[in-house]
Amino acid sequence: MSSYKTRQAQRAIDRFAERYGQARLDFACHAALPLALTPDLLYALWFNFNEDVNGVPLNVPWIAVANLLLSPLCQEVGYELYAIEQPIRDALAQKLIDNERFGLKRAQQIAQFLDQYVDRFFISDDLDTQELGQAQRLAAYAFANPQQLVAYLDAVYQRPLSTPQMIRFASLVESVSYPIANWHTAEPETKTQFARAQTISESLAAYARGDVATAVSTLQANFAAPADVAIRETAVPLPADLLGSLTPPPTDNPDTTAAALRQYFDDYLSRLLFDVSGKLETALRAIARWLAEPNDAPIMVITGQPGSGKTNLAANFVKTMQAGGQSFPLNAQTFGGYHFCQDDRPETVDPQLFVRALSQQLAERFVSFRTFLPADPPAAAATLEELADQLLTQPLQRLLALPNRSATDPYQSSFSPTDPYESPFMADYLVVLVDDLDAAVSYAGNRVLWMCVCGCKRPCPDCAFCSPPTSPVRCAIC
Repeated sequence: MSSYKTRQAQRAIDRFAERYGQARLDFACHAALPLALTPDLLYALWFNFNEDVNGVPLNVPWIAVANLLLSPLCQEVGYELYAIEQPIRDALAQKLIDNERFGLKRAQQIAQFLDQYVDRFFISDDLDTQELGQAQRLAAYAFANPQQLVAYLDAVYQRPLSTPQMIRFASLVESVSYPIANWHTAEPETKTQFARAQTISESLAAYARGDVATAVSTLQANFAAPADVAIRETAVPLPADLLGSLTPPPTDNPDTTAAALRQYFDDYLSRLLFDVSGKLETALRAIARWLAEPNDAPIMVITGQPGSGKTNLAANFVKTMQAGGQSFPLNAQTFGGYHFCQDDRPETVDPQLFVRALSQQLAERFVSFRTFLPADPPAAAATLEELADQLLTQPLQRLLALPNRSATDPYQSSFSPTDPYESPFMADYLVVLVDDLDAAVSYAGNRVLWMCVCGCKRPCPDCAFCSPPTSPVRCAIC
């Protein structure tokens, strides 16, 4: 905590003490241990802790609950839900510990009471109530049982977390860090383990916000290898794309590397919110109209300024196809595959890996495409033109030339889990989406652009490219 925030917190506490007196200040110190406050919880604290540890009455009036909640020390964060700002909360808790009438014994008594108080929260059907109980229990563990806190966090991070959960737990870990760092309740090993939990939570929060570079650099600065990313003994399961950034996939087997891209893209998509409102819905309907018109050009270029939402649109298009595409309407059976080029991930902008990865998606999705691939995969030394011809152009031409695809070419439903394995292929085209092709052009030059554009000539797939308004991609295509 900065010295400025510490001084600000102390001034706020001094003003409260000057206005309300010592008894209400003692009560505020007791109220500093929970992460969040409700009138019910404060009245319970007032009723149960009306004496100091020596049995001397505190003489705190019942109106102290309203005095505290309505004072500048508290902020309303929800309906009948309040919180004390972290610097003020830490300073009040420290006053409780330093006061010989209370000390660490009183802090642990309050923590034990709080742990019991929130038991009823976990049988509630309301998710917000359960999460509040979880937060209060973490605070209780931090004061009364730091070792239990570390064990709890270790269990939390052993299971996959959604991006909102990553951000939420990072905030919770930071909120309960003060007693671990400043009091003598935790053993040295417990403090070390909690410090690792802080590092992991901060890294995953950065990852959840899209700042993968910060997440990677933080983990690499504190852990020698991904297997060492652990709070206690068991390594924390990291998202596949974050793990891939820590340990780049091997490049000696290009097919293995290409296969790893699919898992990376799945994880990448899972972090992007599904949002089809407003401009996104309009854009998706425009794509649907383009696909529905057989005489339209086989290439659609989606342009926009950096940060305007092109990647979000691309992700939502994929997710719409995964959901069946019915709402726009989009024919999910025509979706061949997708690729997200990212300039900070070399394997995503390598044109040869692009060809191999897209071919693997098509082979997984369409049974006949798989049978049209060469028996012997192209060697690692094959040229881009050879790869594109053997793994994409020839198999696609044969696939789309089948006289009766509805009978001979069932497709594997890897995008829509509600469809049966053998559903007919209903259109005379396939759709491939490529996001940020300019990143690939910057990495590999116009050869990859040439390969993609030439590959979009019928009877090969329709392609949707996302690109800035002024770019080599748009200039070459348009």
